[in-house]
Amino acid sequence: MKSTTRTLLCLLLLACVSRATVISGQITDLTGAIQTSNRSVRFVLENCGNNLPLVAGSSVVVPATLTMVPNVAGNLVGTIVGNDIISCGTTIGQTYYQVTIFAGTQQAYQNNYSITGPAWNLATAFLNYTGYLLGDMIYGAGTWMDRFSP
Repeated sequence: MKSTTRTLLCLLLLACVSRATVISGQITDLTGAIQTSNRSVRFVLENCGNNLPLVAGSSVVVPATLTMVPNVAGNLVGTIVGNDIISCGTTIGQTYYQVTIFAGTQQAYQNNYSITGPAWNLATAFLNYTGYLLGDMIYGAGTWMDRFSP
């Protein structure tokens, strides 16, 4: 019985991951030095109300929060369930993610994005809703820059 349950859980997770959006990007300081530590990016699912967010057409629950940290090369690498396949109640695609970049425990940047499709790059993403910015930021080819030092 345990083996069957484990197999079913693995199949559900694989189905979810195969439809996931790959997240990429880098965080650097203003000198262009890649930040490999003391930085994180938090994704919080928004606009689902009191509904349980599900992967459309399944019973897989979408996590409300995901935090990513740069790897040793300074790259953000991970997957997230895209807003275009999240079902909230009877609608699909109404959600968005509030994306917050932290320098240590200090919030450096926050804004709202619709994360859809097979890939999403933090540095080249278009804003979904108006938010606010703390500090300076400069977008480059695959790079997000901040003014905070570790």
